[in-house]
Amino acid sequence: MVRKQRVFFVLIVSFFLLAASCEYLGSHAELAQNDLTLTINTNKQFYYPTELVRIFGWVKDPTNNTVAEANVGIQVVDPNNNTIFLDIIYSDSNGGYNDSFRLHSASLIGAYNIYASVYSAGYTIALANCTFSVVRPGDINGDGQVDIFDIVVVASAFGSVPGDAKWNAVADINNDNIVDIFDIAIVAVHFGETG
Repeated sequence: MVRKQRVFFVLIVSFFLLAASCEYLGSHAELAQNDLTLTINTNKQFYYPTELVRIFGWVKDPTNNTVAEANVGIQVVDPNNNTIFLDIIYSDSNGGYNDSFRLHSASLIGAYNIYASVYSAGYTIALANCTFSVVRPGDINGDGQVDIFDIVVVASAFGSVPGDAKWNAVADINNDNIVDIFDIAIVAVHFGETG
């Protein structure tokens, strides 16, 4: 119980100490503070309400070796700065961690922040944060409006499946591994919506 209380305290304190940013997959937030390095990623940059958000990363020591069984605290806040997800997990034997949560159907449109801290005995706490956006269904490019530019993205990938040259996972709005009329229909139903 003492370990969980200490981790929770570290988690709460750490959210007020540092801010970095990350981008979808290829880039990530990484900051070394004395001993530990914490990375944090999301599986996508843009999400729709009700989608599953996957959060993952690694914990490493100063020699770039992974750290197993480190306490990783995760907090997700919405555009109004309300906490919508809070969890404490442990890094696995490879120093990696994975967590996920599902967005509510009434999730606010806008930028969400993920704050993470890591603690392991004998090391100094490391902190990182990452952002992702919740967009209106059909707003493929995340510009706040469902318009012709979103239709162009779907049309450009129409008929493709993963592995095809013109495949664009963002255009597969309903996540059925094919860009088809059902994806265009989602854009059409929300066409003209903004915000």
